[in-house]
Amino acid sequence: MNDDLQSRARKNIVDTYTKLARVMPGVTVRDFGHHLRAESKLDMVMGNFAIRFDAGSENLTECLDDLELAARRHRTFRIFLLDGDRPSSLRFLLEGRGFLHQDQMHQLACLTDGENPPEMLEAIAPDERTAISQFMVRCFFLRRDPGLRRVVTRATADSGHRLFYLGSLQDPLGAVMLTESPGSIGLYNLCVSPPHRERGIGGQILRFARHFAFQSGSPILLQCHPSLTIWYAKQGFFGFGDVFSLRFVQKTL
Repeated sequence: MNDDLQSRARKNIVDTYTKLARVMPGVTVRDFGHHLRAESKLDMVMGNFAIRFDAGSENLTECLDDLELAARRHRTFRIFLLDGDRPSSLRFLLEGRGFLHQDQMHQLACLTDGENPPEMLEAIAPDERTAISQFMVRCFFLRRDPGLRRVVTRATADSGHRLFYLGSLQDPLGAVMLTESPGSIGLYNLCVSPPHRERGIGGQILRFARHFAFQSGSPILLQCHPSLTIWYAKQGFFGFGDVFSLRFVQKTL
């Protein structure tokens, strides 16, 4: 079961990240065979990252060289390591090149329906998608540079990923982005308006997302900070893997 979920999650994460990157201005996403890589002049991780590694002995050195050069070009460059990446020793090899552990996210899944899901509205029209994207960015990136917030807002609105919200379009109580890939529904950007937190709204949104996935016949998958796993477990989710991010640290003599 875990191997199957890891395979589905790998596909969903790669699809979600690259689809967002492709609609960001100035971002180039290329498939090098042994990995996918996004690069840009944007000072943000989602415009500069590598993911989906499949390197054999014949191209491993080339892969490592390419990643190091990309990381030297971009200060915010990150490597996302997923279950199923090849070779299994990749993290150890990257650390030897100067990449260090940055973050760890637990992968969680739920296979059951959400009881009594609330009615959530879907943002479909361009102005609706922009409004909900702005709300999500305010919740997650309030203190970031306004220019970068605009880029993330536009990318979220233009990505084609499905956006749902509770409350009114002008004053949402909460929202979530659901991404569809073969065999899974990915849950991203679950957020609740600060004045309405600690009132169970997050749990309501999760019930909606679980019901949405159950109706489609797919598991719902997410990645979260380890501190949130207990809360998600109470909502019916269980762990099956991890996502690691690495950053490059310039060695000094």
